[in-house]
Amino acid sequence: MHCIHSDEYSAKIMDKSLHIISGIPIVLDPLDVIAGRGISVDNSLRYRYYIGQINDYDFVAAVPKYAKHETPRTLSIRKAALEKAFGKSVAFVFDNLLFYERDRLIQRGVFFIVPGKYVFLPFLLINALESDSPYKRSSTLLPPAQALLLWHMQKSSLNGKNMNEIAGIIGMTQSSVSRALTQLSFCGIANLEKHSGGTKTVSFVNDGKALWDLALPHLFSPVIQTWYCDGLNVREWPKGGISALSHYSMLAPDPEETLVMTREQFNAAKESFVGLNPLDGDIIIEIWKYAPLVDDGYVDKLSLYLTLKEDLDPRVEKELEIMLNKIWYTV
Repeated sequence: MHCIHSDEYSAKIMDKSLHIISGIPIVLDPLDVIAGRGISVDNSLRYRYYIGQINDYDFVAAVPKYAKHETPRTLSIRKAALEKAFGKSVAFVFDNLLFYERDRLIQRGVFFIVPGKYVFLPFLLINALESDSPYKRSSTLLPPAQALLLWHMQKSSLNGKNMNEIAGIIGMTQSSVSRALTQLSFCGIANLEKHSGGTKTVSFVNDGKALWDLALPHLFSPVIQTWYCDGLNVREWPKGGISALSHYSMLAPDPEETLVMTREQFNAAKESFVGLNPLDGDIIIEIWKYAPLVDDGYVDKLSLYLTLKEDLDPRVEKELEIMLNKIWYTV
């Protein structure tokens, strides 16, 4: 590759319809970048940079000077270094991406724009997956959004926190927090306020029962699969189902014990299950879409309610309502 072609290639990309993303106007201003202050020589030479603004959100657009694409792993490392230097989200702009490249970049949380074709940005509910993408605008919350909301309602308030602070508090990646807050905002559950420097903070529109009532139509049962076994070599998992409800209420416990884990935890612990099967056993294993909040070995009450609210047993229905009514005096 020769430097004489770098200006031509960057110009080719910028000549495309980059100033409109999914019908939304975008402002791009050239950014003079030289090596130093966190910017490596390689980063300063390989890309041209622009300050972008879309929907009042500032970010940096990095346009490559050469046609050969770097690997998703390399771009992930480069993105982290650039975001640290700029203090803003960085999106790479390409003239085209193959499907597997888009998929790998999304998996690694690398934001990108292919003018006129694909967009994967943390502050838009738009991306490069197929039409059934879980990141589309949806009235049902995605698992990170529900987990974040339930943390706010039961553990500690996230009002006034920015994305970096929330990521550190609840243990999510910044990109997951960004998508979660964007969806909560879209569903009218929270507001995002922009501050100088591009930082955004969240504020939930209600508190306590009012917030729960507002969010409930958007919430889902976190249980995605149920297994059974007759014994476990390790019993470190939190209890859910009737085991948890009997702990929180006057309901008599079932003889079967219900334990909760994520799919990753289930797959890692399979060898410790005795007599694992999908039909029956002394132990019920619920696999959840997100890791539950745990209080003294039991799953959080609001997630528990969502797992049992369709139970037809009137005793369960009664105790769930009693449990919810008690929550609003302590949350």
